[in-house]
Amino acid sequence: MKKILAGLIVMMMVLGGNALAQTSPGYSDFKVVSTIYEPYPAEPGKYMDLYVKVENLGTRPATDSTFELLPKYPFSLDSDVDAVKNYGRIEPSQPVLLTYKVRVDKNAVPGNSSIDLRYRTGEEGLWFTISFDIYVKPRDTILSIEKVESVPDDIVAGGKADVEFTLKNLANTQIRDITLKLDMSDSATPFAPVGSTTEKRIEKLEPGEEETVLFRVISEASAEPKVYKIPITLTYSDEAGTTYTKNDIVGLLISSDPEIQVYMEESDTFMGGTKGSIIVSMSNIGATQAKFVSIVLAQSKNYEILGPDRTYIGNLDSDDFDTAEFKLYVDESLNDTKIPVLVTVTYKDAYNDEHVEDFELELPIYSREHLIKVGEISADGGSNTLVYAVVLIVVLYIVYRIFRRKKRS
Repeated sequence: MKKILAGLIVMMMVLGGNALAQTSPGYSDFKVVSTIYEPYPAEPGKYMDLYVKVENLGTRPATDSTFELLPKYPFSLDSDVDAVKNYGRIEPSQPVLLTYKVRVDKNAVPGNSSIDLRYRTGEEGLWFTISFDIYVKPRDTILSIEKVESVPDDIVAGGKADVEFTLKNLANTQIRDITLKLDMSDSATPFAPVGSTTEKRIEKLEPGEEETVLFRVISEASAEPKVYKIPITLTYSDEAGTTYTKNDIVGLLISSDPEIQVYMEESDTFMGGTKGSIIVSMSNIGATQAKFVSIVLAQSKNYEILGPDRTYIGNLDSDDFDTAEFKLYVDESLNDTKIPVLVTVTYKDAYNDEHVEDFELELPIYSREHLIKVGEISADGGSNTLVYAVVLIVVLYIVYRIFRRKKRS
């Protein structure tokens, strides 16, 4: 009777297969006590260290015990890793720790995937299978904003720009339902979308794949030149359906450089071999202030600078002007011509970027004959202006004497 019962149990184990996965009859009874794997969760495209603790729950020792790991997709063993572990004798209640280095396929779907461990006792013993789950999930499902580019870099107030976001899937699994949104609702944000909404969508990105999202924006004409922080929201889902949300900020630059004009406002009348002054005027016709303005007069073979060659102006507001005076001695060989006067203006804009601009002005040099002709000097070489001044003084003196005589009488 006992022999028949034992035979029936053996038949049940053979036919039952996985139904008897956790126990086996006879003089040994193995059970998986615990499974540990690192990293947890297992990551697609990487290795995990698997530790399986089994224990002989039978009442008699198990001899010639053999354990074999049976990995199946998405798990595998490298060719140099032995799936079979042999033990000569395992006493009752004695635990055994089985260790394996298991590769996880890079395309593994997030979630639980089963792996099998089979064992037998004796060289001709029956195999029994124990199954357990391994949880697979990318440690960090990362959708990265690799680059933000504005074309042009400096957006002119009232101008348009293309703002491109390059997104890259840094995870080992596919990312889906990607949405990128720019928040331009704040009244302090002087931007608005052109030809589209503030939201863009991408259906999916494979591991390592990049895609560029384009927004076309326009700035308000009255926008103050500075950096504006635009909040952005990035949402996406992994293959397991988990949704992620990332909030960040992108800076857009509105720039409006000062615009400097320089011209010769006034000059003395120069002949070759004479000295005098020139007054150079600078105007800022740009929309923003020019800071730390200075002007330098360049040396020249045509003239000698008498006194300082540099004037510091300071700040020059929009629609404002200032002047600088320089004293020159003109080379005596010059006659009836125009000579170039080179000046360099240096200033900083609203972002403290330095600008250096060169300007070429013209200074007329007259001949003696021309000045006599136009009455600037007399034929004997004196200045008509001086003669007029002397005459005026004499006339005033005569008027004064007449007035005094009348008063006495």
